[in-house]
Amino acid sequence: MNIDRLFECPDYFLVAFDGDEAIFLEMDRAAYNRTVFCDQRILPKSQARIRVPWSALLERCSAISNGAAAPGIILHMAHCGSTLLARAMDIVGETVVYREPYALRQLGVEAGGSYFGSLPPSEWADRLNIVMALLSRSYRRSELAITKANVPVNFMLPGLCKSTPSARMIALHFQLEDYVLAILRPPGRKKWLANVSVQLRRGIDALTPPAATGDDGQAVARLWLAQMRLFGDLLDSNENALSLDANSLFADPGVVIKRAFEQFDHPLTDAQVEAVTASELFSRYSKDSSIAFSNATRLRRRDEARVALANELSSARAYVKDAGFDDVVKLPRPLLGDLV
Repeated sequence: MNIDRLFECPDYFLVAFDGDEAIFLEMDRAAYNRTVFCDQRILPKSQARIRVPWSALLERCSAISNGAAAPGIILHMAHCGSTLLARAMDIVGETVVYREPYALRQLGVEAGGSYFGSLPPSEWADRLNIVMALLSRSYRRSELAITKANVPVNFMLPGLCKSTPSARMIALHFQLEDYVLAILRPPGRKKWLANVSVQLRRGIDALTPPAATGDDGQAVARLWLAQMRLFGDLLDSNENALSLDANSLFADPGVVIKRAFEQFDHPLTDAQVEAVTASELFSRYSKDSSIAFSNATRLRRRDEARVALANELSSARAYVKDAGFDDVVKLPRPLLGDLV
């Protein structure tokens, strides 16, 4: 394998680090289009794995530049419309969107919010530089590369900003009530909550007081509060980052998509935006296009969950109040600016 080629073209995707090796899978444009998540669920062109010593990647990463612009980065706190936004911004000829790359997630879990994992800090930073260089690739110089991160990446934001200082970011979030309902309503998400709370325990503990009861409502509240504090710190310190309340995306997707592309310094025409919002993406479930879905469906389910999860909501609000915070936090630097 020509290592220079790995840095030149998205057709080889760094799917994971495995000890001292980096694992690549062969992709093409069609493979990226059908892949909703670039983790264990990735749908590559070929299942053959290409293993490269990560140190060899570092040597070439330090010696060459592919001339790519810094990527746009969508940050989010999970289950708040990030997949919808990322897919809406995935337009052949305009963008290449990497949705939840697992190698980046590995570094977020490693950091855990405090940088005291198994990797030496210098090696962690070197691996991050490699990942971000690879996530800056596109098929054409005129195309924008966008990375949709995931929850662990929120716990490594200082390192991410240092690695890619010119990257433009959007911090997508819910307020507490919507977040509790989004996390606890569907079957299976309680397991996700338990897993991520364990994986990111160091970071959560560093940012939030202990929960009095440890119930699901307080576990969600701790995760929400930790991430809102991380987003607040980012927005206070990085002029390239803007915030976005997810309800704005659901209520007026055309305006949000137009502003999001402008934030990433890649404006679309009104006709292009209209084509996106008129597509079936906004009438299907973004993670599974076989399921019909709409904002009205989402609102109905939210209202039903508000009744079913009344105890969890009460517990979450009590935790946040005892921690000295409000359950509604207006983050600075909103994407919609004077439109809200």
